[in-house]
Amino acid sequence: MPRLVTADPSGLPDLVRADQARAVGLTAGQIRHRVRSGRWSAPVRGVYDPVPTDHDSPPQAADDEHARQARAHALAHARSTIALGSAAVLHGLPLVSGIPRDVHLISEVGRAETRAGVTIHRLPLGDNDVVNLGAPVTSAVRTWADITRVAALADSLSLGDAGIRQGQLTATMLVEVAAIATGRGCRRMRAAAALVDGRRESALESWSAACFHRWGLPMPDHQAVIRDHRGDQVARVDFLWDDVAVIGEADGAGKYDMANSLYEEKRREDRLRSMGFRVIRWGWSDLARPNALHDELWGAVRRSSRPVQPVPEYVRRRRRSSRFAEFDS
Repeated sequence: MPRLVTADPSGLPDLVRADQARAVGLTAGQIRHRVRSGRWSAPVRGVYDPVPTDHDSPPQAADDEHARQARAHALAHARSTIALGSAAVLHGLPLVSGIPRDVHLISEVGRAETRAGVTIHRLPLGDNDVVNLGAPVTSAVRTWADITRVAALADSLSLGDAGIRQGQLTATMLVEVAAIATGRGCRRMRAAAALVDGRRESALESWSAACFHRWGLPMPDHQAVIRDHRGDQVARVDFLWDDVAVIGEADGAGKYDMANSLYEEKRREDRLRSMGFRVIRWGWSDLARPNALHDELWGAVRRSSRPVQPVPEYVRRRRRSSRFAEFDS
């Protein structure tokens, strides 16, 4: 005889711990049956998603799936807070390094450890360091500070630039947080805070700015408007070194996805060149292997009548077996 499955109790949250399910009247057997039948899923042991599994629907985007896993792990680990790259995903703030492989949590109890799918950091949290986004998550500014202490400058700028564009952060906020920071990575925070700029419109542009800094190039103007002799706007460009008439364009995939867009962009670029500008373009792959771009940009800025003053290189962290191992040492 088929087993009778009762309707789910009303008011269940998006993710349910086993003790919460039992508290509303479900038995352990009923919970198991829901998982086996596909009515519920179990993203983490002891935590359940009461939304039915639909095998015909398209797979979740990687960031949505990571956010779901992060919330599930936070529920499964008592007194834990989603942090670092996982917190960036929850806030919708991009990292050049992409979505982290493991979920990252901060716990004020227990020990730092890495287990299947999750890395737990043992760190103190202030009263204003945690917000609720369906689970405890480090605030946007605390997330920026944590990542900046241990990750590459490109990630720090990508997160900070996007946070300012989206209104979650301000440049003043980051400078103030960096100014009072102590301990490991505090110099990195102060260097990064001085470089964050919300005018940059993509993670690729933020990564580009990190490269300019590392190479000792003068920082260009961002989203500069180029006008002709009549004052009419010809273009708005990603980067402009005005004193040497060099334009930089960071072209991400999909920026020009129609033939007409490509044609208009070619006309725009031809007009800029006719006005005496040199236009240099690059994409993700160029920054992954940047020697050619480095040489081309340096060759262009050497035309300046003003000597270029290299800025101190961003303080780079030692390579460790884990991206965030320094946090827990």
